[in-house]
Amino acid sequence: MTSLDLPSPEGLSRDLDSARGQDENVIKRLQNALASERTSDQRFLANHRRLFFACGADVLHHARRINVLANTELAQAQPATVMLKLFKIAVRVLQYQDRVKRQRPSNGPAKALLHRVTERLFLTRPPPVLLTI
Repeated sequence: MTSLDLPSPEGLSRDLDSARGQDENVIKRLQNALASERTSDQRFLANHRRLFFACGADVLHHARRINVLANTELAQAQPATVMLKLFKIAVRVLQYQDRVKRQRPSNGPAKALLHRVTERLFLTRPPPVLLTI
């Protein structure tokens, strides 16, 4: 049943079903990237907690794309791509008596991108904390 006046089957399929299918594909990609589809525990609270953290990760990823990754090659990237390019980079950790220092590789395919993103992260101000009593 539809409220459309005399819709053709081809038009319905093209205009409505394909858009819904694309939305479902985007949701599935996010579920796979953030491991939010793994709700196989028998307990409700365990599954709820897992989905809560997956939703939080999605919100953080979206904020990172808007605030930090804008105008970079990762501006429209999926979470798995961002993790692969930026976070899975080998570093050497040096421990001194008074500090811990990390050394990034001197060369690499994502060196310029990583430098740009870390500079933006360093310059980004944290959001104001809202306290409600």
